[in-house]
Amino acid sequence: MAEIPNAVLSQRLRELLNGRRVKAVVFMTYTLEPEFFEQEIVSLLAGDSLIQEPKVRLVQLEELLRGEIGPITVYYDQHGLRPDGPKKLDIRYVPVRVATGLFHPKIVVILAESADPDAPAESLLICGVLSANATKNAWWSRVECAHFETLHAGDRCSYRDDLLRLLAEVRKLGGREVDHGALDTIREWLKRESVTTIHATSDGRLRTRLLAGTRPFLDFLDEVRGNELYGASLEVISPFFDEKQPAALEALIKRFDIRESRVFLPTAQDGSATCSRRLYEGVLELPNCCWARLPLSFLRLGKDKNAKLRDVHAKVYRFLRRSQRYEALVVGSHNLTTAAHNRGGNFEASFVIERESPGVLDWWLEGEGKSQKTFSPQTDEEDQLTDVHIPFQLSYDWKSKSAEARWDGESDSPLLGVESAGSPLFELASLPKGEWVSLTSADAAHLERILASTSLLQVVRESQQRCTVLVQEHGMARKPSILFTLTVTDILEYWSRLTPEQRAAYLAEKGGNIPDGFTLDPELTQRLQVANSFFSSYAGIFHGFEMLRKQVCDSLENKQERQADYLLFGKRHDSLPSLIDRVIDDKDGSSAINRYLILLSARQLLMEMRKHDDDFILARRMEIDHLIKRTAHAEALTAAMDLGDNGDEFIAWFEKHFLRNLVKTAEASDV
Repeated sequence: MAEIPNAVLSQRLRELLNGRRVKAVVFMTYTLEPEFFEQEIVSLLAGDSLIQEPKVRLVQLEELLRGEIGPITVYYDQHGLRPDGPKKLDIRYVPVRVATGLFHPKIVVILAESADPDAPAESLLICGVLSANATKNAWWSRVECAHFETLHAGDRCSYRDDLLRLLAEVRKLGGREVDHGALDTIREWLKRESVTTIHATSDGRLRTRLLAGTRPFLDFLDEVRGNELYGASLEVISPFFDEKQPAALEALIKRFDIRESRVFLPTAQDGSATCSRRLYEGVLELPNCCWARLPLSFLRLGKDKNAKLRDVHAKVYRFLRRSQRYEALVVGSHNLTTAAHNRGGNFEASFVIERESPGVLDWWLEGEGKSQKTFSPQTDEEDQLTDVHIPFQLSYDWKSKSAEARWDGESDSPLLGVESAGSPLFELASLPKGEWVSLTSADAAHLERILASTSLLQVVRESQQRCTVLVQEHGMARKPSILFTLTVTDILEYWSRLTPEQRAAYLAEKGGNIPDGFTLDPELTQRLQVANSFFSSYAGIFHGFEMLRKQVCDSLENKQERQADYLLFGKRHDSLPSLIDRVIDDKDGSSAINRYLILLSARQLLMEMRKHDDDFILARRMEIDHLIKRTAHAEALTAAMDLGDNGDEFIAWFEKHFLRNLVKTAEASDV
């Protein structure tokens, strides 16, 4: 038996990124567990700087997603949502519905560039086609398969047109114009920075191709490599088959006149085959075809011979001619089913690869020496349609405080109830097919209240059938933070931390959650020790606002507008409106003069920002004016400062010079 190439999926992805800065990401998956995806898979895009304490790590990821990590979009099948936990990060989740079957591809496409400011600005596209869904079992427990390709700017690419076609088709399947920013960034890069390969082969070897969408499986293989596949031997690893007859396998054997074939037999922990007896016997009736197994050493979760065996979820077709040292692989999402292989079935994706100089070839699978006696066909697995699916979507925009609903059934919707943890929120009836419909302000208010704690809701039909929906959230910068609540002094000090690592360390220190073995650099440690004395003084106020101004200006200069939007207009733990709210409400019991100086500093910053004439500021002038009006609360604080008989004159003089000279001071600090 030949050794099967293997690696840890998460480690492989980290190796490919190699510390690069991520500019845009598209994930496609059938099954989605939002909490696992954000906590574990998105963390792989952030390098090695994350603190492992979950609460602090989420804040780090939230900040990185404002600018350091570009937009992320996840396209998932509406049937495949698994409510492991709600979403918390500013990631776009787009439910997709394929009328003829499942939206079944498992793809990650990442556009990255060098993170070293002194290195040449080189961009790289990483394209991975997997069998693994965005779930804990897939990434941590099961045997999956994956193949990654990398493409540098200016390179020729054999799968360029295949990938462009796939991205265009996915764009049409789901979402609105605002949802496709990451996908469009990648499409434009492909069109601009890559060229289609002229020749299909190199030194007689097929250049990698991408079989995606609802294209017929056999026709594509025949078109790109039929002559080489005819008469080859074949082994197939697939967890799913047609229910009663091996129709897909029989068609594959006949099309390419397969000499000999071995088919992986999926089994449960008790040893029973997870297919029907009829299908099992049908495979054995095919010419020169047998069931086979993977080596137990490959499946064990540990080195102990009694260790639990991993489930196999990989989908691999391996064509080989051992005497000629020829090997071709199809790796990805295609199960050995008619729905996966035929036009008008599932939406799938697999890479077609011919390995260069594979060396001496042998079987991966070991033929079964005995007949299977017990069977337990799987009836509720992630790759099968759930029994209950309600084609309903909900959307909420935190900026406009508005909500919308959409019905994708065959006709207008029946009466639908929307619930959270069994408590009714509102009802909707007669939604037109395929249109987004605005909810009433009262229903939108109910939705906003619930979204403060969870984005997973239940929709219920009159028949009492129910399913879970993931609310699509827009304008996430305006969503109040549920992870951290900082005092006024905390926010000012937080702004003074100029790197994501320093800010994360500060949050961990404030919460007493610095993990064992984590140490701060000496300079930061000293700053934390003197923080109370420094930031309780007026200099701390001015320093905090100067650091905020610097972060905003740097973000705008680096085209990281999301970061600037979060800081100036958001509702997060470190946003300017959060600080203004706490000062006006006097939640921390600060002195009147401190509160006055903070509001005056906020007004000065906003007035400075308002003078900018770039598109970012021009589009937000009304928001700036609203915040400036809020800082007028400073006038009410002057009475509490007991400035004497000439207090009003002093305040007028002070504000005139403060608002004028602070701008000059800030400009001088940049010289």
